[in-house]
Amino acid sequence: MKKIIVLLSMLYLVHAEAQILGGDPKLKVDFGGDAQVRGFTKKTNNNTKEQGYAQLLRMKVDFQASDKVKVSTRTILSGSGWNGDQPNNRIGGNNDLGNASNLNGGEGVRLDYGYLEVPITDGWVARAGRQEANFSDCFNTCDERRDRLMVYKFYGNLLPALLMDKRAENQTNNEKDDADMYAAALFHIHRVHEWALLYAYFQNDDGSYVLDGVHNFSPYYKYKGEKFTGFVVYNWLGGGKDDAWFDDNHHSYALKGEYRLTNRWEVGAQYIASIDGGLIATGYDTYSIAVNNSPEYNASNSLLVSLGGLGTASGGDKDDEHMFIGRVKGYFGDITATAAVGKARETRTAGTIEEDLMIYDFQAHYQYSARTKFIAGLALVRDDRTEETSVLQVNTSF
Repeated sequence: MKKIIVLLSMLYLVHAEAQILGGDPKLKVDFGGDAQVRGFTKKTNNNTKEQGYAQLLRMKVDFQASDKVKVSTRTILSGSGWNGDQPNNRIGGNNDLGNASNLNGGEGVRLDYGYLEVPITDGWVARAGRQEANFSDCFNTCDERRDRLMVYKFYGNLLPALLMDKRAENQTNNEKDDADMYAAALFHIHRVHEWALLYAYFQNDDGSYVLDGVHNFSPYYKYKGEKFTGFVVYNWLGGGKDDAWFDDNHHSYALKGEYRLTNRWEVGAQYIASIDGGLIATGYDTYSIAVNNSPEYNASNSLLVSLGGLGTASGGDKDDEHMFIGRVKGYFGDITATAAVGKARETRTAGTIEEDLMIYDFQAHYQYSARTKFIAGLALVRDDRTEETSVLQVNTSF
C-alpha cells in the first residue's frame, strides 16, 4: 500500500509541476490496473507436492497530450509468491520498514510496459517502446513483452502494421551479434468475421542467436456467431540456417468450435497439434488449467503438460504432439461451470519420451461483480502419468 501511495503522490507532483512550468493544460491522464491472488496445489508423477500462494498487482497510467501524442505505461507493484516474513526475493539494501525482514515483501517495483505513440502522416501512427505482444488468440505469441518499433493505420475494418522487435542486443558496438525480428501483419477487425495474417523474419549475422534466418508465417480466422463460434489457426516456422532451432519445416495448428445449445448449456471441442517441434505459445487456452494456459508474463502455478516444441531444440521430427479435448459449459446466473475431458500425447526430453495422457478438468467461475471474478479449478492427468493440480484465485480490475 505504501508503494501505491508513493507512486500516486509522485504522479500528482509531476502533473502539478508541469502545470506550473507551462505544461499542456489539456493533458489527459487515465489510471487503471488489475490485481490477482492465487492459491495452488500441484502433485507431480514423482510424488512431489507443491502448494503456496502468489499475487500480482499492476497499475496502468496513460497520458494523452493535446497534439494526440500518447504515452502508455503499466508498472508491476508486486508479482511474486508468498515467502513469509523474510521473503526470498526481498528488496536489497534499505527498505520501507528499515529492517532486514522487509515485511512488505515482494519484488521491486518495475516497468511492465511503456511506449510512446505519435500520429505521423495520413492516418499512420508510430509506436515505440516496450510493448505487449499477442497474436492469434495466444496460439503464436501470448502475453510477451517486446522492445518494438511499429507503424500502423486503420483502413475501415483493415489494419496493416509493420514492426521491428529487438530480440537480443549484446554488445552495442557490434551489430552482428544483434537479433532482430522484422514483421508485417494485416488484421481484419470485425464483429463476426475476424482474421489476420502475419509474416516475420528473424535476422542474426553471426549465428549467436537461436532464431537465425528463420521465417514465420501464421494466419488465423475466427467466426463469432450468435450460437456458434469457431477458430482455426496455423503456425509455420522454418527456413533457418543450419544452427537455428527452426531450420526445416515446423508446423502447428488448432481447430476449435463452440455451440450454445440453450441459454444454460454450451458444448465445445478442439484439436491441437504440433508437428516436428512446431511452436505453440505457452498461454494458449486448452480448456484445462493443467495444459499450457501459462502466459509469459503471468505464468501459471498449475502447469503440468506443455504442448508445442522449439523445432530442433525440442526434438524436431521426433517431437510430434497433439490433443483432442471436449468441454461442457453451464451458465447458472453469476456462476459458470465447466467440465472437460481430453486425450493428449506429450513428448519430453528432446523427443526421447512419449507419453499418452488423459486430461480431466473441472472449473467454476463466480462473477462477483462487473470487475471481480473468483475462479476454482481442479485438473487430473492420468494414464502414463498420475498427476493433479488445483487453483483458487480472485481477479479484479480497476
